[in-house]
Amino acid sequence: MSLEELKYFFSYTRDDSEFVLKLAKELRAVGANLWLDQLDILGGQHWDRTVEKALKSCKGMIAVLSPESVASDNVMDEVSYALDEGKLVVPVLIRPCNIPYRLRRVQYIDFTADYDTGFSQLLRALGIEQPVQPLESTADQEPVVQESSLTKQSKSAVGEQKPAEVRSKSQTVKVFAAICIVVLIVIVSIVVFLKYRQPKVVTNSIGMKLVYIPAGSFMMGSRGSAAQLASEYKNRRYNVNESHFEDQFPQHQIRISEGFWMGQTEVTQGQYKSVMNAQPWSGQDSVQESANNPAVYVRWDDAVAFCRELSQKEGKTYRLPTEAEWEYACRADTETQFSFSDSSSLLGDFAWFEENTVKVNQNYAHSVGQKTPNPWDLYDMHGNVWEFCSDWYAKDYYSNSPGVDPKGPSGGKYHVARGGPFDGYEYVLRCSARLEFNPGDPTYHSFWGFGFRVVRSQ
Repeated sequence: MSLEELKYFFSYTRDDSEFVLKLAKELRAVGANLWLDQLDILGGQHWDRTVEKALKSCKGMIAVLSPESVASDNVMDEVSYALDEGKLVVPVLIRPCNIPYRLRRVQYIDFTADYDTGFSQLLRALGIEQPVQPLESTADQEPVVQESSLTKQSKSAVGEQKPAEVRSKSQTVKVFAAICIVVLIVIVSIVVFLKYRQPKVVTNSIGMKLVYIPAGSFMMGSRGSAAQLASEYKNRRYNVNESHFEDQFPQHQIRISEGFWMGQTEVTQGQYKSVMNAQPWSGQDSVQESANNPAVYVRWDDAVAFCRELSQKEGKTYRLPTEAEWEYACRADTETQFSFSDSSSLLGDFAWFEENTVKVNQNYAHSVGQKTPNPWDLYDMHGNVWEFCSDWYAKDYYSNSPGVDPKGPSGGKYHVARGGPFDGYEYVLRCSARLEFNPGDPTYHSFWGFGFRVVRSQ
């Protein structure tokens, strides 16, 4: 839709996509003039610039309210902009939540009790005339026609059908047509389901569980500024400065264009040994040897070789995740510092880090899958071991990163690791924290803090 013609802009989060797509299509079917990113951003368009232009061009906004949307900085920023610009904002409540302060004096449309009632109220709010439904009492009535004497004579000549017979035949045709339509819908639904269904978790030939990560967009990097983060964590006893955070800026929107499968946990010692027939961690310091503990003392080249061997074994493509894929999966549609909150008060429930390892004399990476997973059922994305990514590292890469499927610089001296180790401080366990390391440095070849998880392409 041309932005010059735009009237209404949808503001929502990914969690609400199914509802929003249904609502948008039904609104358009009755003549609503609206813009939705999933329907109207074309191939080759810059995602965030197009969204910004649409927001500025709109006459009003349909603000979808749910627990996820009211917690989203992006949605609340869009709502605030629309209100500040004097645009009409129509809140649409789809799941119970705390109404944001700025919208508490704005009448919302309630879809939580009855969709049809909410839809009717929304049409009135948008000034759209509702389709007129035919009265049921007259639906099957035959039209009344004044017959001429010639018509009567013709009927008399060929034999007149009784009205009851005509109605019976008409109803039979209608019933048959309705049955055909229902059967066709069922067949199409089955075909689509069989073609596109994706199990959420699968297990491969070495017992590794893989979680399906859908395509989508997210804000990569840290909010605020490096100075703000340095101040925040310095106040929590850490000796940090701006340089610890500068490579996490500017925050920028990234689109992952294709879904992929990601290891539900880090690669374990048992899985690594079964593929590589090697145990680089054996006899090393700060290691708990167990089939279900992460494979550590692994070099980046060894991790790449593991992916290559597993690919040959299964006939599917395994690889290390890109840095963008890793952060996208870690965030799991959240925008906070950790996948569960901006606060680190619950970090011990989700991660192995210095507070529950080193400080209690358990100075090693722990068995995978014991902590609470993130919203996409991935375990140990925070802590336990640094996880290798496929990208080369550049401190300023975010300033010129492609907006779709970035793969890092074309070359360099350092690679990237994400997630933080079991003995790490909380600030290195955040979703956006980055670590550069030199794969050719022997120091990193003999370090307990590095491991990896794999991605399998569709």
